[in-house]
Amino acid sequence: MSVVFLVSCLIMTPQTVKATVTVIVPSSADNYIDQLTPNAVGASGLAAGFFGGSGNRRHGLVKFDLSAVPVGAIINSATLRLTWFSYDGNPFGKTLIAYRVTQDWIESQVTWNNAKTGSPWGAPGGVWAPEHSVSATVNPPMNLVVTWTVTDIVKDWISEGRDNFGFILVPGTMTEPDGVYFLSRENGQGDVRPTLTIDWDPPPFDFSVNAESRLTITQGFSGSNTITVNLVSGLTEPVSLSVSGLPPGASASFNPQSGNPPFTSILTITASTSTPTGSFMITVTGTGSQTHTTTFTLTVNPAARPVGGVTMPTNKLEILTPYLALAGLAVAVSAVVAVKKRRD
Repeated sequence: MSVVFLVSCLIMTPQTVKATVTVIVPSSADNYIDQLTPNAVGASGLAAGFFGGSGNRRHGLVKFDLSAVPVGAIINSATLRLTWFSYDGNPFGKTLIAYRVTQDWIESQVTWNNAKTGSPWGAPGGVWAPEHSVSATVNPPMNLVVTWTVTDIVKDWISEGRDNFGFILVPGTMTEPDGVYFLSRENGQGDVRPTLTIDWDPPPFDFSVNAESRLTITQGFSGSNTITVNLVSGLTEPVSLSVSGLPPGASASFNPQSGNPPFTSILTITASTSTPTGSFMITVTGTGSQTHTTTFTLTVNPAARPVGGVTMPTNKLEILTPYLALAGLAVAVSAVVAVKKRRD
């Protein structure tokens, strides 16, 4: 696929670049389906109107790969352009309607009855959404580009997340025997093939902030938590990090304290010997043009205490308390026995 990008408006700052972009996308698939031969695949062409018999209709199908336009982009305008080269009857001054197709189809398999092999259309002749339909008038002379303003249909795909199955062209005010043949993607030079021109702005900047769910430290010591800042949409912009909810006597630092998503930062929390023990809910806030937060649980354990010249954590002292008491009792009993022996 060959895609042409045109930057039509540029605004620059030291941190980011925002641009209105025009992208010209050639069709990735096109064909026609014929009511007169409902199980036959079109001959790699593109046509719409009435052809070859009483009441016989042809519908045109054309699809575009829009991966060059990011999801969530702000669509300013979109224009479908087809070049016609021949016709039946007198189609001049009459209209064809473009709709958004609602069922997937395959160019080499599509027929009046089937969207693809083994998969019938929801209704013969194709299925489409009635909303946001657009009419275009066919005018002489030959080799004229016919245009449909399909902005709302492209918004359905890019902004609303609807499936992109392309356009279907059906007769509007055309009546038998009026029909038009268009140049398809297999024809001639690129500038006369079907194109979709889209003018769009990048989606608004957004990001997310996440942290590991728990951090445990001891009084007088430090611990760290990894903070992940991801880009959700738009062009990246600076985000600064801050923390709240620390217990008394605790301090915190980020490395780095700010960055352009995606990035990670190490949050280090240091508890003083006077920091109270227990669990605390810590909030990390990311601030840019928007603000997002995440939380995690900080647990502060008691500091170690010296016992007999050996430093032992307080919780272990609690475990040893009954044994220490027994040891003290044994020493006292031994002293009484020793005294009694001396008297004897």
